[in-house]
Order: sequence, then structure tokens, then C-alpha cells
Amino acid sequence: MNLAFASFKPFTLEDSTISVIDVASSNLYLKLIQSFRDEIDFVHVSDKEWKLLPVTKLCEWTGDLMLDVDLDKLLLRKVLLHFGTVIGDEWSKMADEARQLNTHVLETSYLMDLPLEVKPILDVETVLKNTGLSFSDDVSKDPYAKIEALIKTFSEINERRIIVQTNLSHYLNVTQFCQLEELVETIGTQLLLIEFSDRDRHELFKKCDYTFIDADFVDWRS
Repeated sequence: MNLAFASFKPFTLEDSTISVIDVASSNLYLKLIQSFRDEIDFVHVSDKEWKLLPVTKLCEWTGDLMLDVDLDKLLLRKVLLHFGTVIGDEWSKMADEARQLNTHVLETSYLMDLPLEVKPILDVETVLKNTGLSFSDDVSKDPYAKIEALIKTFSEINERRIIVQTNLSHYLNVTQFCQLEELVETIGTQLLLIEFSDRDRHELFKKCDYTFIDADFVDWRS
């Protein structure tokens, strides 16, 4: 993906890479955030052939990992839909068992002489919702485990949009960023971080494709 804004040279985001745009201007930082939230038209993105596309077509803004990201709300429905593909032929057997259970419950309700009815369960999403499937609380509380789960889930459900986050540097150290870069490279996905800092932080993001834009709007690319 290619990314362009203001008077800066376009950025090329490579596959299997964490790209970091670290800015010292609060105004620029705000504009970048608002653009990825699809609130203003400031950032322009294009595919590998330089075809311009809506930001939301190529990017998934997820915000602050620990403040904004609820893995269940963001991903669970997509995971449930993906289960239908993974289960395949086994779904017909599961559906039959669900119908048998519904029939048994309905027959039992007749004995109570009450105006009760049972709604049919015919789709895999409904069945799986009733299992209480969710992401682990331990994962949701651990920043590295949480971003790892986010990236792996995007890959598993074949979500091709680039994950865009901010403030990840608040939660991970140098070692964890190195581990994260290795994970992204192994999976073959992309992660874009929009960060705010008044100083160059190459050392923190030493394995990432890092750019620092200082308060005078000088672009220091690695």
C-alpha cells in the first residue's frame, strides 16, 4: 500500500512489515488519526498499482490497543462466520443435533401447558454464539498477547486490510517490538503504527520501517 499526506514524499508500506510514522507535531498527529477514522480527507492511500482507494478499503483503524480494542466486539463475529467455513461438512451433523434439541425442548414445554415456542437454530453462527466462545481475559489484559491475537486473527480470517494503531509504544518494550516484527514477517501481514513523540525513537522500533517527523516537519526516514 502507498500512503500520502500533506507535502511529504509518499510512504510505501511493504508486506510482512511493521511501518511506524512517529510525529512530533500534535496537529499532524491529530490529522492522521482523524483521517484513519474516516473523519477528514487528509491521508490518501493507493494499492500497489497506485490506484487511489478509500482509506477504509485498505485500512482497519483499531485505535489504542488497551483503550479502544475489544477483541470480542471487533473480531468475534468474523471468527464465528469463519467457523462455518472451517467446520464444512460437519455443520450438517451439528445442525441436526441442534434441531433435535429444539424438538425435545418444544415437546417438554407442552407438558407445562404454557404458550411457549422455540425458535429454530439453523445457522452455525447462532450455534457457536451459544457456546460462549470468546477471547481469553488473560489475553485481553496482556498488551503483547492482545496485539498478537489481533494480528493472528486477521490472518486466520483472511482479513487483508492493514491494521492501523496508535500508542502501541506505551505498552511494548524493544524486545517485544522485535518479537512482534518477527510475527508480522512470519504471518505475512502488515501493521501501521501512528505514534506521537518529541524525539527520534529508532532504537525502540529498530526492526520496523520507521519514520520520524519532527516539530519542524522534517521527515527523518530510516
